[in-house]
Amino acid sequence: TYGCGGNFGRSARHDAERNLGMGNAISTCTCIAGSERPLVVALHGTAGNRPILLSQLESMMPWLHANVDLHIFEGHQRTPEDHPQVRLMRFYFGHDQKLLQYANMKQVDGLSYFDPDSLDAALDDLEQQLELLGRPVDCLIGFSMGAVVAALLCDRDRGRRLIRRAILLCPVGPERWGRRPVGVAPISTPALVVSGAADDVVGDTAAAVAHEFTLARTLVHT
Repeated sequence: TYGCGGNFGRSARHDAERNLGMGNAISTCTCIAGSERPLVVALHGTAGNRPILLSQLESMMPWLHANVDLHIFEGHQRTPEDHPQVRLMRFYFGHDQKLLQYANMKQVDGLSYFDPDSLDAALDDLEQQLELLGRPVDCLIGFSMGAVVAALLCDRDRGRRLIRRAILLCPVGPERWGRRPVGVAPISTPALVVSGAADDVVGDTAAAVAHEFTLARTLVHT
């Protein structure tokens, strides 16, 4: 397993060792002023960072690097060492990794929920980073925690001024987002929601998350 929310490779440790050796050299494609290449932003999962996400997206990277301008926005908070995900991530990706997250979580009845104040601060910061790109993001990709953050950024961007579409990989269900109340208008950003049928961390949440969007397709990988 590649950490919280999914399995995106046949041999995670082998892939990680190969990709993490590339370092930050491939972390962000250089954007060229006036470039016609689509602009893509990616957000990592709990206890993740830029190089780890690159490894998790390994199968997509050749196409992404050949066809788009890619940016990865890291979280600013350190994932607590007692978080159950940390041990798994260090096993696959190395004990020297600086493991990050976008927002704090709180435990309720054995389940993790986003802390609303911490989440709002993260969304404010990420909105500013999107603004600094100078043009709309053609696709916002989020994995696990990053997928929830991506969905909530789309929710804020009701006029689709900053984000044109989203791909959400293995997000937790909306009942654990800690921010959008039940019954509000669906998110208007077109989205592809991907979940894993055998995911024992997040579960098959694609249909529930897609229900939060006006226009969404779902994909369940096995």
